[in-house]
Amino acid sequence: MIWTTGCGKSSIPARLLALDLQTMGVPATFLEPGNILHGGMGGIKDNDSVYFFSESGETRELVEAARQILQNTQALTIYVGATEQSSLKLMCGGCVRVQVQKTQFGSDPVSMCAAARNIAAHWKKTIGRFPEWAHPANRSKDCNASGSDAIGNEAVLEPHARNRQGQEGQA
Repeated sequence: MIWTTGCGKSSIPARLLALDLQTMGVPATFLEPGNILHGGMGGIKDNDSVYFFSESGETRELVEAARQILQNTQALTIYVGATEQSSLKLMCGGCVRVQVQKTQFGSDPVSMCAAARNIAAHWKKTIGRFPEWAHPANRSKDCNASGSDAIGNEAVLEPHARNRQGQEGQA
């Protein structure tokens, strides 16, 4: 099962990814971050993937939700955002980097939506296969990996080392 979550403007691409995956027959759903913190985490299982959409990677509700998921499950957590050194990137087992355009009104959510579409296209192209480093059969307590899977111009799925407690590991 694929879970997506995000707050504010970042919830739009998170919902978009879940809907795109559903149309391809991939079990996916959007989960409100507040619901994760207040009992909605029970559906997340060890072999699931959770995509956290946050431009800054510091959204309080998402950071706490990731912490709880990492403490209670073996689910693969993936940060989708723009900030290189963020709490979510350091905690999660994977990262989709997004180049977000700034406008006079703040960040342009179109970049995050493009990233969501690229992730869905990657799933369709690979027929739902996990990247080799992220496949549940290959995961261990320490998610050490190298290499990356390009999924489009706007995003790159990059594994990085972390241990199950969400602390940065040795690469």
